[in-house]
Amino acid sequence: MEAAAAKNPTVERANFALVMAFAGLWLTPIFQFWGAVHGAFRPKGYPTGDLAPSLAWFLIGLAVCFVPCVLPPAFYAPRGGRKAVRLLERLGVRAFKRVTTNGDLVNRWGRRREPDYRVVRDAESAAEWAEKAREAERNHWVFLSMGALSAVYAARLGWYGWTAGLVFSNVVFNVYPILLQRYNRLRVRRLLSGGPEAAPFEAG
Repeated sequence: MEAAAAKNPTVERANFALVMAFAGLWLTPIFQFWGAVHGAFRPKGYPTGDLAPSLAWFLIGLAVCFVPCVLPPAFYAPRGGRKAVRLLERLGVRAFKRVTTNGDLVNRWGRRREPDYRVVRDAESAAEWAEKAREAERNHWVFLSMGALSAVYAARLGWYGWTAGLVFSNVVFNVYPILLQRYNRLRVRRLLSGGPEAAPFEAG
């Protein structure tokens, strides 16, 4: 989910609720799918027998999922300027920003109790927040890899309903958060350079 750069009890509670929603809506289908693969939660009418990958292949796939943790910082550097921002906005990232952790709605709710609350307050907090956003993006790449490999395996089994569901949840809970992290870091970069979006800046 979205990275935070300031403390506000109201915002923290809202963010926690959104993270729990992410855990339930993304992790639950993943666990259910692999439970079905291994037989523990396999619905009636599904093929019987051992459908699970070998332990070696499972461990290799799991290792691949953590490759984003060792990628160089250059991989996470947002590229492009105003055109990249506009492209991301056309893809719906700005609308998605409204409902995510530390997003527009959460921040506005937090300012009901603390009117001066801002995630990004100055150049120093902007740089700190951008670094935390990069870490959050890296985590979503790990989750994206897990979901993608699960969807590929579902397709290999011919479980196309599972494939569609896993792809959809991956787009909502990982692809869009990744795009949002890059969108916000592009805006932070313009803030730090004194660009036209320097004031005010709404993180989230």
